[in-house]
Amino acid sequence: MAEQGSVSEATPRRRSGSRKEPGTLSLLAEILENRPNLPEAKCRTNWELFDDIADGRATDEDKNYAHGLCGRCPHLTECPDALTAPHRKAASWPTTHVQSSALTPNART
Repeated sequence: MAEQGSVSEATPRRRSGSRKEPGTLSLLAEILENRPNLPEAKCRTNWELFDDIADGRATDEDKNYAHGLCGRCPHLTECPDALTAPHRKAASWPTTHVQSSALTPNART
């Protein structure tokens, strides 16, 4: 006989409160939650180039090319990660990876 106030083994236990399901899809949804949809963004087909810039592995030539792509992008004014000032958000894109001297044409260090 079960004691008063105890939960029987047949009753499933449930957590209270809201909880997101674990997994890749829910993680991706959380990452993209407040991101704009930019279907024609120039960086979409050159994501490795922009990842290299963010990781500090890009050459000056790569940075110049990325800056040019970004400046010609049809979504430049909507993009929170634009390399081109004044659209660049300091918190979104680390300025330590893209130095101004690397973004000017014919600048070599």
